[in-house]
Amino acid sequence: YFVKQMNRFPSMRGTMSERCLYRAFCRHVHRVSSYSHQGNLINDLRSLHPAASKLIQRWIEPASDWKQRCAELGRFLSEHNSLPRRKAVVEEESRLASWYYAQLNHLHGLNEDQVSSLRGLHVLVAEPVDRVLDPLLPWKRRLGNLRTFVNTNGCMPTHADKHQASLYAWLMQSQKKAIANQKLSHQQIRELKAVDPHISKLVDLWSNSRKLG
Repeated sequence: YFVKQMNRFPSMRGTMSERCLYRAFCRHVHRVSSYSHQGNLINDLRSLHPAASKLIQRWIEPASDWKQRCAELGRFLSEHNSLPRRKAVVEEESRLASWYYAQLNHLHGLNEDQVSSLRGLHVLVAEPVDRVLDPLLPWKRRLGNLRTFVNTNGCMPTHADKHQASLYAWLMQSQKKAIANQKLSHQQIRELKAVDPHISKLVDLWSNSRKLG
């Protein structure tokens, strides 16, 4: 009755009665899926609405549903060149955003093929995935930029040049503070000192100041 009148499937974002309908449908599908003669009953439920079919597919064949949702995310990225928004007006975009962020939050629970599929969708997905897999990746990139600058220019970056100011601030403020608060590992400190003798002296000075303090 709801589907015929509203021409859509009930949603958890709707009214209280609509949410009750959605929960009742979910409970019914779970019961039916346990029956030995579930085939025809499941097909009848699928035929109610495309959204109902997707929901059932997600429960019965989670791997297949995952691939479908991944493909949908890929199409969205290709079309909009941006990530879906969780607070989007269009419900399907909001659901897609919820699915995407759920994958990031549980990335270590995905298998290797799934992680590879996500990374391959778009750079907007690949970068957050890489950061989750390696939380030190942004730090490593900054260190790489610093190393490249020093090797190219033969000196440390300066705050006087606007093109160098960001790198200077990262070294002289962020890293100094990180060392003072013991936020860098011994390995990170070694890598930072290895960039340049002058930087090595600064790092030793910051480390000693922390100890004295």
